Amino acid sequence: MNEIPDYGDDAAPSNAELVEVSATIRALQRAEEALEDAEQEARLKKQTRDDLAKHRLPELLLRLGYEPGDKIRMAGVNLELRADVTTKIPVARRAEAFAWLEERGHSGLIKSTVVVGFRRDEHDRAQSLVDDLSDYENVKQEEKVESSTLKKFVRDRLAAGEEVPRDLFGVFEFKEVRLKNK
Repeated sequence: MNEIPDYGDDAAPSNAELVEVSATIRALQRAEEALEDAEQEARLKKQTRDDLAKHRLPELLLRLGYEPGDKIRMAGVNLELRADVTTKIPVARRAEAFAWLEERGHSGLIKSTVVVGFRRDEHDRAQSLVDDLSDYENVKQEEKVESSTLKKFVRDRLAAGEEVPRDLFGVFEFKEVRLKNK
């Protein structure tokens, strides 16, 4: 840890300045602790909200005979019971998922990005890349399906009664209640 430098007789900070620095450091520590506590409290509140909106209330409404898509007014509140889905292609099964999409004519969902690394002094080479990619050794290709694109694709297929490989696309279906204004 660094000691306070020797400023000489003329430039040394006063005791009042050092006290102010010390007090400001303690205030920063308290602010960071309070922020950390607030973030933890927000995470817990989100978990509670998700449990109510995605588990308890949908289960109760389904038991009462409501179906996804129903708009409901209860206890003075407008509700919508929705069916939704989350998706995520497991990294270990990415090639298999892409092959499934390609075999069924859905290769347009796969986004391909080519990245070429250049040093700072290679601006001219980067500009000439369009002319000839084969001269560069640092070419990397990344393929992915955007999460929102995959979610819509799966949701549309399920809504149409078509089957999709749920394990391949990490499909998780759930019901959710949303509060609606007016």
